[in-house]
Amino acid sequence: MLADVLRNPVFLRTKPDLAVGEDQLGRRIRWVHSTDVFEAASLLRGDELLLTTGIGLAGADAQRRRRYVRGLAEIGLGALALELGWVFAELPPDMVDEAAERGLPLIALRQLVPFVEITESVNSAIVDSSIVGLRFADALSQALSDALAHGATAEVLLARLGELVRAPAMLIGPDGAPLCWTGDGTGGADAPPSSAELLDGGGCGATVSVDGVPFATLVVGKPGAQSRDVVRDALDRACPAFALQLLSDRAGLATRLHASRQLLHRLAAADASPGALRALAGAVGLPVEGSDYLVALVDGGQPRGPALLREVAARLGARHAVTALDEQAVLLVAVPTGSVSAPPLDDRVADLLAGLLPRTEQPRAAVGPVATDLAGAAASLRQARAALRAGGVVPGTGPVAVASRLTAERMLLDRPTAELDQLVAEHLGGLVALPPPRREELLATLESYLDTARSKAATARRLRLHRQTLYQRLRRIEQVLGRDLDDPRIATGLALAVRAWRIRSNVPVTRDP
Repeated sequence: MLADVLRNPVFLRTKPDLAVGEDQLGRRIRWVHSTDVFEAASLLRGDELLLTTGIGLAGADAQRRRRYVRGLAEIGLGALALELGWVFAELPPDMVDEAAERGLPLIALRQLVPFVEITESVNSAIVDSSIVGLRFADALSQALSDALAHGATAEVLLARLGELVRAPAMLIGPDGAPLCWTGDGTGGADAPPSSAELLDGGGCGATVSVDGVPFATLVVGKPGAQSRDVVRDALDRACPAFALQLLSDRAGLATRLHASRQLLHRLAAADASPGALRALAGAVGLPVEGSDYLVALVDGGQPRGPALLREVAARLGARHAVTALDEQAVLLVAVPTGSVSAPPLDDRVADLLAGLLPRTEQPRAAVGPVATDLAGAAASLRQARAALRAGGVVPGTGPVAVASRLTAERMLLDRPTAELDQLVAEHLGGLVALPPPRREELLATLESYLDTARSKAATARRLRLHRQTLYQRLRRIEQVLGRDLDDPRIATGLALAVRAWRIRSNVPVTRDP
């Protein structure tokens, strides 16, 4: 973990200053690398600590430095450490801002210590920890295999798991309902714990796949036997024992998997009667009334899509169904009506997904609007897919596109292209006719001005412009368009036209660094 690195004796000699990431001390660091290559992101796989002197950034402007940080964040780098004194006397503010925006821990190293000493010390500690983890995983797997060989039920397997990790544990079925659970790691609990409470309290989970299909979720609370990282990795070795046990009820298992797939396929086709949807939901174990429903999805570029969605559902403590649909992993969750107040259910799901996905400019997942019945869940799925498309042409959407935040874009995507072209020509004709660099600069300024409710101060901050530069751009836009940007009726049309132009050209507006 990052906290372990910051406590390492050799690393402490650098007098490290954690400028970004105080809330990410539990972030995984699996290895330490050092390089000054600007294109370092292409050499890494994620979860590394990267040491650099900044020589590769010598002479780079703010925009290029931001691109460097952004590229590292997008491949899932664990943390970036910049040694001061070679190129930079202090961390450049633009790099600090970009790291904070991307959620990438950024460390200033204020004392020169040979990188080879740091890498040897920290990587040795990581290897030692890995050996401990492998031994624990082997012991856990062997204990569960022995229990299974002696005819252990799922309840007995779970009780054994709880004893070994010294934490409460539960096995959640494909609908989100607990199949079995322990209380304090010794069994005997009368009521199931909440998976959300276990995970929020420092626990971890893993997906149990049966015949290659994600089926159940194994969750343990905050472990007392080993570190959370060790137990989290070991849970993957525990899952096969539970999968084999679940296979003993092949008929019931096949029925629930088939019903789950059929339910989501029917929602996607939007051709099922309310009665048919209720019957399928009942077969899966989902409530058919008194609940709110929502669909979230992860695109096919994320191989762990189904597992990520199950973890989201577990953290919500919600009944759910997950399946693969048209190269996307799709989740349907159901929560009792009125059980979620603030933040709204779609925002909660989006925040949980964003915390599990790499930080990217383009969305890799989407969340549909909340529906009050099963039939409305079909619209939630449809709008989640529309949001994923819309997010691809909206700069700054991030890893998760939320339908409620992309209403205008979703509506425009449903319109004929001729109507979009007419909207652009009517409102932005002179602006889009400018040469590309100037056109994109002014479009970015116009969009930010409209998005900030025509606040010049907020627009200047967002674009990092001097006030005078902003005023000059706004005057130029008004001259080209012949429009008063501060007229609310004009502003509404301009905002829609900017979005329509971006959709038609499929080119995100270039923002200032």
